[in-house]
Amino acid sequence: MMQSDDLAVEINRSVRGGGFVDGGLLDQLLTARLRRADIFLSTAFHRVTAAHKLKSGVIGSLALIIANPGISQNELAEQVRTDKSRIVAIVDVLEREGLADRVQSEVDRRRRALYATPEGVAFLDRLIAEVRELENTLLAAVPADELARFEETLEKIFASCTRESLGEARGRNLHSNMPYE
Repeated sequence: MMQSDDLAVEINRSVRGGGFVDGGLLDQLLTARLRRADIFLSTAFHRVTAAHKLKSGVIGSLALIIANPGISQNELAEQVRTDKSRIVAIVDVLEREGLADRVQSEVDRRRRALYATPEGVAFLDRLIAEVRELENTLLAAVPADELARFEETLEKIFASCTRESLGEARGRNLHSNMPYE
């Protein structure tokens, strides 16, 4: 397994090699600047998860199952903004890997409740520790107080963007067709 310092150096090399040019007018848009930062951080995240041979959608689904024991497959599909057939495939992977269980509801036989296994919880804890170590390496140049303020602001942005009224106010669903793999 690659150490976080080694991975950070590899990511920095690949970025310098491919390089980012001036974004021009796009750099005036918050969404564009967030996306550019996301490219770096997502690349690091995907390399950590790939070492475990799992896609980020599987990891994200496991995290939601752990945080919401008994969540239904339909609820999970809504939360990750994907269709129900894709969730079935994701849950199949989680079950095959021994990370989660699908339990038929005694109240509604059509409902499948999802629960993380102890192995799933331990796996996610280890993975999160690996990702945090890598994030700490990649973000070392950002003072802790500034990073904390940014994270608080990011939470506010997330809350603002996820309000149902936002999509309804404009007469459209802002979350439709959002892939999550």
